[in-house]
Amino acid sequence: MFLLLAVLCGLIVGWARGGSLSKLASLSLRCSWLIPIALLLQIIAFSSQFEHLGWSDRYGSLLYLISILMLLIAVGLNLSLGGMKLLGLGLLLNFLVIATNGGYMPVSPDNLDRAGLSHQAELLRARGHFSNSTLLTDQTRLPFLADIFFIPPPLPFHNVFSPGDVFIAIGGFLLAMRAMQGKGQS
Repeated sequence: MFLLLAVLCGLIVGWARGGSLSKLASLSLRCSWLIPIALLLQIIAFSSQFEHLGWSDRYGSLLYLISILMLLIAVGLNLSLGGMKLLGLGLLLNFLVIATNGGYMPVSPDNLDRAGLSHQAELLRARGHFSNSTLLTDQTRLPFLADIFFIPPPLPFHNVFSPGDVFIAIGGFLLAMRAMQGKGQS
């Protein structure tokens, strides 16, 4: 949701600065097919339908890591586009913390509570990991890259997020804004 909001803001700012949807439509991404496949892998890895089959516990973290690698490849092939370097940096930071923590993003249940996500916090406390998250503990590797920030309710889009997510959002904003102006190339 964080990235979608950033891209939407980028589209609005790009339009306000004289951009157009036709310029956005002319943006050419190399190997763009990697992006929907990577997102589909994340849906498969962590959707409740597949959790009932036991897939999440067996394959969720592996599919998550593969999906991020696919996104990194797509970004790497498009680094000349404005915003892609920041987006790629954010993905890389998230990949590092996820890969070094068993394929899950560490998060504090207290921050989930502060973000108004008490149900997820309870599940995380009870199970040790939930969906794509794992408990942030003293044994967490690279804890400063974990989901350490939160947006509290009643603010819209309340959630937890990582430093990598911040870079991804800024990169997504810049990519959308520049593409709307026909300035996708940096």
